[in-house]
Amino acid sequence: MRLALEQTGLEITLVAELTRFLQEGTPFGTAEMFGFVARAVGGELREGDEGPPVVYPLDALPAIIPVRVANQRVLAAYLAR
Repeated sequence: MRLALEQTGLEITLVAELTRFLQEGTPFGTAEMFGFVARAVGGELREGDEGPPVVYPLDALPAIIPVRVANQRVLAAYLAR
């Protein structure tokens, strides 16, 4: 929740845990990863450290680079809902 606020300016609340899995090969070794569904409840969307905010419709998301295996797994779990 803190990271979402820092990177987007939005205050969020967690709606549901989407997925949880062990990811091997991270820079920190094996890590337990979580994916959550969240809802914006306050704040104002703003530019973060990585540039201006971009919002894509689900059917037009850009490809996730192959090295981002955890990101791909979380998105797949979300799309399978």
